Amino acid sequence: MRPLLALLLTALLALAAEAQGPKPGTVNFRGKNYEAAALPAEAGGAAKSAVLFWAPWAKSKGYRLDLDPSRRVLLLTARANVDAPLGLVLRTEALFDGLFPAPVLAAGPETGSGGAPVAAGKPAGAGGNSGAGRGGDPEDPEVIPEDPEAPPPLAPKTAPPGRDDAALEAASRRVESVFRADSETAALLIAKNTEDYASALAHLAAAHPYLAEWKAKAVGQIGFALGTPLCGAYNENSPGQEEWSPDNELVHRTMALLVLRRFSSQPYWLQTALAWHAEMAIQKSIYCMPYRDGFVGIGEHGGWIQELSSLYGKREKEPLRLEEFLMKRGVWNDKASKTALGMVDYMARTNSRALAAMMEELRRFAEQDNRVTNADGTWMRNPEYEVPPAQQQALLERYFGERLLRTVIAHWAGAAPPK
Repeated sequence: MRPLLALLLTALLALAAEAQGPKPGTVNFRGKNYEAAALPAEAGGAAKSAVLFWAPWAKSKGYRLDLDPSRRVLLLTARANVDAPLGLVLRTEALFDGLFPAPVLAAGPETGSGGAPVAAGKPAGAGGNSGAGRGGDPEDPEVIPEDPEAPPPLAPKTAPPGRDDAALEAASRRVESVFRADSETAALLIAKNTEDYASALAHLAAAHPYLAEWKAKAVGQIGFALGTPLCGAYNENSPGQEEWSPDNELVHRTMALLVLRRFSSQPYWLQTALAWHAEMAIQKSIYCMPYRDGFVGIGEHGGWIQELSSLYGKREKEPLRLEEFLMKRGVWNDKASKTALGMVDYMARTNSRALAAMMEELRRFAEQDNRVTNADGTWMRNPEYEVPPAQQQALLERYFGERLLRTVIAHWAGAAPPK
């Protein structure tokens, strides 16, 4: 009887362990669980790099890692069951794929380690995010943005006084790196509390010293999304959150990371409105409102597109002006936010292929235009940079026609869905 009881007890313990999910620090991929160092070759180099970076932290904090089947997003959670959050990640990826199908390019040396075909580009700076701002002095790379969600400035290629050779070498690699679309795996952390959220920020800053000051401000925020390194997070128990939807936050951050992964940093209005577009498409509401303080009424989480008819109903003969949807980082503008979402909704519904082409051209323009040259001939990125409004308008009209800003007003005034 004793051996039988022992076997039963062992089986019960095994079932209990299975019910609690994989061991902390291990990664689940396509239905199987692996130690971080034993991830199979089919996961790809990009996913392996992300797993190896985050696994030690996850193990120490009791978090599991789940790599989505397409190897685009590595989800870190402390939950026993990740069906719901991983399902939202997959739905967001499906929405992204419907808008922006992956380009089919010939395989070759530029193919990303994640397995997806990619296109080579010029050196790119740190990416933005769904609630990001920009800050810092372009002449002083050590100044960290005031907005905790803002991408930090790139380090220069030359060492300022006191910087050691190892730090200079790392900075040079970052400046000289080539953006390759769809070549990275984005890590997305769902932190269960402020302590773990702060610990994850410290883990990032330890590997990327330029994040040191930024993390001190970011710890008081709900979340972030960065292009360099490609990762995002949000705190499920952020202080002061009276009305909040973790599911909306997950969708918003996932979309932001997918945009960064494919197109690098985009104009603030465009990248934020794309994340709102995902929230509306999947959650039928908007809860992630960067820079908005104070109470948000229940009726303010939906109906943004429908409200455009009342905002612009008497303007059908007066074209929309660019400044009416060029949102400013650090400031909440209700009308500009709704208008930006309306622009993205209109472009996505009428011609998402043109939208993708325009975003790629915005990326290429920014990579050429966003350089601050130092006295010694080296250069760095300006963390406050945005593609000039005139260039944005020129590209909008090139890809959607010269009458775009008239057409969209007429569409909103008539409240007719685009065909």
